Amino acid sequence: MLRKYSRIIMLLLVAAGGGALWFCLPRHADLRGFDPAAMARIETLSWRHYYEKRWAALALDLYAAARDQYAFSPCASCRLAIHAARAAAVFQRSRDRAEAEEAVPMLEDYFTTIRSESREDFDVTVAAQLELEWWQQRREKKAWPEYGHTVAAATALVYSLAPSALESAALKRAEMMDTRDRKGKAITEEDWRGIEAGLRESWSLCKAAVAR
Repeated sequence: MLRKYSRIIMLLLVAAGGGALWFCLPRHADLRGFDPAAMARIETLSWRHYYEKRWAALALDLYAAARDQYAFSPCASCRLAIHAARAAAVFQRSRDRAEAEEAVPMLEDYFTTIRSESREDFDVTVAAQLELEWWQQRREKKAWPEYGHTVAAATALVYSLAPSALESAALKRAEMMDTRDRKGKAITEEDWRGIEAGLRESWSLCKAAVAR
């Protein structure tokens, strides 16, 4: 009987070790391998969860994007989801630019994970500042083409491209953000379907621009 239980315990330890290895084993993520339709669906859900303040659901959306669309390891995907969700929560409750700066360390952790786990090489500090800048411009009700330019610059930095290469994709994405903001609490399911369609176009343009 003791020998039987020893074998069971050994099998459980091997399974646990294999699971831990699968979870934590470093992988090279592919930031260019995403499916535009899937990204549009995930981003639409993430916007809904953000405005509903459903932070756990938002983190799951972000995990799905990192793991399923960019092929980050489960461990890295968890870190990315947590860093991004925390930054979003801090930003949402901030009241001015000074308070919004509290999200910068989380954004830097987010972009540090992206850089270390992928093949892309970029300045983490600049990436975090550009990301926060378009968040702030949007909240300050700048015209959507204005913060769309900042979205283009933020995305282009990560991919080591000129902002002009991603301008069309970023402007379409910003237009969908503006649609959501104008609708506000009166937004309907039909509106959300239209936003997802627009985001699908944006991610398709992005995919074409970043493809090697």
